[in-house]
Formats: sequence, C-alpha cells, structure tokens
Amino acid sequence: MGFSKADVRRASLVVGIVAMPMLLGGCFAMQKDIEPIRSNISVLEKQFVELQQNEARTRRLVEERQAGSADAKDAVADLGARLSAVEKRLSRLESEAARGPAPQAPQPMAPEPVIIEPIEGAPQPAAPAPAPAKPESPRSDAAKPAPQGGSADEVYGMGMAYEAMGKTTEAAEAYKRVMDNYPYSEAAKKAQARLGGLK
Repeated sequence: MGFSKADVRRASLVVGIVAMPMLLGGCFAMQKDIEPIRSNISVLEKQFVELQQNEARTRRLVEERQAGSADAKDAVADLGARLSAVEKRLSRLESEAARGPAPQAPQPMAPEPVIIEPIEGAPQPAAPAPAPAKPESPRSDAAKPAPQGGSADEVYGMGMAYEAMGKTTEAAEAYKRVMDNYPYSEAAKKAQARLGGLK
C-alpha cells in the first residue's frame, strides 16, 4: 500500500510540529551555556587590560629609578671632582702658609707733602659738602674667604662630598667650619642640618 504525496506532506508537517519544541529547547539550552562563557571572556579581557596597564606602570617605574640612579652617580662624581679641586687648593694654601709670607719688594718713599699757607684776606673756598652716608650692606658671610680656604658654599660642598664618600669625620669637620666661620649664611643653616644627621 503506497503513500500519496499528500500523506507524506502531512507526516512531515506532524514531525516538524513535534520536533520544533525540542529544537527550540536545545537552542535555549545552548544559549544558557554560552552566557557564562561570554561572561568569563569579558572578565578575562578586563584582567588582560589591567595586566597591560600594570606592566606599563612597572616599566615606567623601572626606567625612572634607573634614571634617578644615573643622576645620583653623576652628582656623586661631580661632588668628588669638586672635593678634589678644593683639596688641591687647600694643600696649596697650606704649603704657602708653611713657607711663610713672600718677600716684598721695597716700596718707594713718598715725597713729603707741601703745605701751602692761605694768604690773609683771600677768600676761602667753601668746604665741600659731606658725602651722603652709604647704607651698610647686609653682612655677606658667603663671599668672605674662609681661613682654611674656600667660601661658605665651597666648604659646605666639601662636607657633602666627604659625606657621599662615607668620610663622616671629615664631613663633620667641614660642616663645623662653615658654622664657625659663616654663622649667618644659608650654608651654615644647611651645614647644621647635615651635621645633625651624621650623629
């Protein structure tokens, strides 16, 4: 017994109607399985972006520290060079002081002043007006040469260089010399602060 085309169509339609809910249910089930995966992917993408930002921040910090380290090395080298120059100058001054003052050439004798007596009755010139008094300039200890060589800033710099080299005794002596010889200078204030840090 054969099936007509109409019977086949009806059977296909029935199978389609019966199978449709199962197919749709399977799609919905797949959709539910995909949502957590999408959520995990989103979380992983955020973590990846944060890791990239942390890596960039870390790289920047490392570069800044390397640059700071190079600057510190340059500063120590500069202080060492300045200290060497000050030490040479100091030893030269000490050797000159040990030799004593240089002999001076004889000074030519000044002629005796000629005093002219005013003529009686002649008009006398008016006395010159006194010059206005100059205001006293504020005391500048930084410009005064130190008894043991160098200005306040140079002696303070020498103390900084000694301190950078780990010679704390010499650094303390230099700071005390600044405070003794230049008590009103900025260098003396800085030297007092540095001396307090050495103890």
